[in-house]
Amino acid sequence: MIWKKKQKQRFVIACKEIGYGEEQRHAILSMLPHAITSSKPHPSSTSPRLNQADFEQAMAVVESMTPGNRIKGFDALHFAKKADDYLGNMRRKAGAIAGRLEAAGQLEPGGVGLSGWISKRVTGGGTDRLDQLNYNELYNLIEGLKKYARRNSVRID
Repeated sequence: MIWKKKQKQRFVIACKEIGYGEEQRHAILSMLPHAITSSKPHPSSTSPRLNQADFEQAMAVVESMTPGNRIKGFDALHFAKKADDYLGNMRRKAGAIAGRLEAAGQLEPGGVGLSGWISKRVTGGGTDRLDQLNYNELYNLIEGLKKYARRNSVRID
């Protein structure tokens, strides 16, 4: 789902309210895995791959910079709560995929394989903990695990 015109406007207005310009908006968008396309080398709110979860993540970042963590027209931490719910779902999904790979003998048991995967392939040694990954890192982890499962003929759905 591409961002609707109203969502793009809401994002720009919220950024302006905290004094963020185009450069800061691009920095926020660069944290979203769907904001960059092969046709546009820089992050854009017009990317056709952007979805509702991307919108909530971007707005949660802006919200965290506002006084009282509140964007005009919304309750305090409205987007942070939605973003946290989505991150929780992503963590559960990553854990489930890793569990299936582990059961198939493709990852070391007891999470050692998953923590190693996170450290080596996702964070470059920054962390090996699933609960410390941000949205973009979780997205990359899930996509990497899905590709690995396909290559090793492990059903994950």
